[in-house]
Formats: sequence, C-alpha cells, structure tokens
Amino acid sequence: MTLSLEQLSSRMRRGEDIPLRETAQVVLALSVPSILQQMVVTAMEYIDAAMVGHIGAEATAAIGIVGSSTWLLHGILVGLYTAFSIQIAQYLGADRQADARGVLRQAMLFNLILGLAVAGFGIGISRFLPGWLGADLSLQANASAYFAIWSAALPFTMAMGMYAAMLRATGDALTPGLISVLVCGLDVVFNFFLINPTRTLTLFGTRVTVWGAGLGVPGAALGTALSNVIGGLLALEWGAYLLLDFFYSYTIAKEKGWKFLPVEIILYPAFHFAYGFGSLCGIAALPKFVRAEKEKKKAGDGR
Repeated sequence: MTLSLEQLSSRMRRGEDIPLRETAQVVLALSVPSILQQMVVTAMEYIDAAMVGHIGAEATAAIGIVGSSTWLLHGILVGLYTAFSIQIAQYLGADRQADARGVLRQAMLFNLILGLAVAGFGIGISRFLPGWLGADLSLQANASAYFAIWSAALPFTMAMGMYAAMLRATGDALTPGLISVLVCGLDVVFNFFLINPTRTLTLFGTRVTVWGAGLGVPGAALGTALSNVIGGLLALEWGAYLLLDFFYSYTIAKEKGWKFLPVEIILYPAFHFAYGFGSLCGIAALPKFVRAEKEKKKAGDGR
C-alpha cells in the first residue's frame, strides 16, 4: 500500500518510524519541484536571450553582459529567504502551528523590506553597471534598461521563491511546480508581444496582424518581470488571503467598531502590485526617453 505525502508527513510528526522506501518517496516528491523551479529560473534568462536574438547580436550581448549580476543578486536572496522555509518545516514537524504562523508573518515583512531594498539597489546601479563590466557604449543603454526592469521585479521574484519553498515545507510540492511552469510559459507569451513590433504573420494560410510593443531588449526584461509578478502573487495566494481576511475583519469591525479593521491586509498586496506595476511601466519607457534625448542632441549639433 502506497501512502500519500500527507499521510507520511503525519506519521513523521507523530514520531513513527518510516521505512527507507517511503522516506525516499518523500524526498523525491519534494525535490523534483525544487529542481524544476531552478530550471525555470535558468530557462527564463535563456528565453530572453533567444527571443531577442533575431533583433541582432547586440541585443543578445546586452542581456549576456548583466547575466552574471542577475545571478549574483538572485543567489543572495535565495540564500537569505531559504532560512524561513526551514524554520516553518521544523515548527510544523514539531506541531508548533502558532510558531509557524509567526515565522510566516516575519517572512512577509522580510520580503517587503529586503525586496524593496534590493530592488532599489539594483535600479540605482543599473545605469553604471554595464560600464563597470566593460560593455561597449552601443550596448550600455539596453543592458542598463534590462537590469533595471529585472531589479524592479525582485520583490515578486523573491516572494515567488520564498512562498513556494514554504508551500513545499508544508508538504505541498505540486503547487510550486505548477506555478514555475506557468511563469515560464507566461515569460514566452509576454516576450512574444513585448519584444517584437506589430507585424503580419501567416497562420494556417491566413495573414493575421499581431500586435507588438516593439520594445526589444527592455521588452524581454518586462516580460520576465511581469511573469515573476504573477508568479509571486500566486505563490503568496494573495487573492484568497486578502478576500478571506478582509471578510472576517469586516465582520468583526462591523460588530466592534471600524477601528478594529486592520488595513495592513489590504495595503500589503495593494502596495506590492502598485509598486511593481508603476515601476515596471516607468522603467520600460526609459529606453525611448534615452533615444529621444539622443535625437534632440543630434538635431542640436546639426544646427
């Protein structure tokens, strides 16, 4: 008889002896989604480089220049937020539910503060980073825009990784894996529309006009960022969290007074979304602003 992952977890919490075969089953069930998530993180950068390849070698090179820096920042965040999932796994294993919820609250605050700090740091150095790495002047504008947009989404990238790890700590290995696959698919879809300009394609013998933003390299970064935003919000399960908590808080506040209505459960996901959407839209317009300034300068020199 094969036991489910939930049954095995329950037996472990009761301190029962688990046969080696069933222990290996637990390890496999929890490790495969983790491996899949890391493959998705790796694949997304290759997807960006591949999908801008038709623009030219310079577009691919602009992404490659800052590739090591994106890996460095992401690796630091992974090392920092992994500790929270380990604590939650230990507390759940000891049946200390209240302590596990306390760690979750601390993790949310940690995600918000550190995510915003690292995002600000990345955006701040994005203008200078390609030059520090020795990039050619013709590549620096696109490389800076790519790194800035990627950095702006770091709070969501961090949320996706951290809450996915916490879901695995509770024994739910399927949901993080599905989120990872969805994020990878969304990255391809977003890139398709954001990198390329509006064009006419032939589908099954019919010519169809397909809209495109024509952003080039910044479009690849924006596609990755938007997919990470969606993945982060799904991992947090913010929709259910917000609606359920607001419903119960509204009921309590209606009975005891509106001062009992906690606004943080509304502000936390709302601020996350507003910050991410506003930053990404603003930074996406940066390359066009740079090009406009260069054209003005050329026009002035021509006079």
